[in-house]
Amino acid sequence: MRKECEVVGCTTPAVSKGLCVKHGGSTRNPCEVEGCWHLAHKGVYCAKHGGRYYCSMEGCEKHPKKGGLCVEHGGQSYRKPCEVEGCWHLAYKGVYCAKHGGRRYCSVEGCEKYPVKGGLCTKHFAQAEAEENEG
Repeated sequence: MRKECEVVGCTTPAVSKGLCVKHGGSTRNPCEVEGCWHLAHKGVYCAKHGGRYYCSMEGCEKHPKKGGLCVEHGGQSYRKPCEVEGCWHLAYKGVYCAKHGGRRYCSVEGCEKYPVKGGLCTKHFAQAEAEENEG
C-alpha cells in the first residue's frame, strides 16, 4: 500500500516528496475528474478518464513510437512500416504487416512454421539442440 500524502487530512496516496498530485507531489497536473488523483496525460485527464498519449500530428490518434510520432508520421521504430499504401502497422521482415500477409517464419530456408525460440520452429529448434548435444 502506498504512503498517504503528508498534508494533514489528505488520504490521497503520495507520489513524490511525501505529497500527492493535488498538493504538488508531481510536475504533471492531476486528472481533472473530481476525486481522481491519477496524473493527467497531455494536461487534462488520466488514462482511466480518456487521457492518452497520441501521435503529435494534429488529429492523429495513433500511439507514438518515438519522438512523439506514430510510425506513419515518421516515428522511428526498429521495424519498418508495412509497404501497403495507407497501412501504418509494422512489417515483419521489412515488407508487410500480419494483416497484409507478412509473418515471421522459422529461419530455416523453406520452412513456413512460426518460430518459437532462437528464430527456429519447434522441430528445427529440437534438431539443432540434438545436434549440439551430440557434438
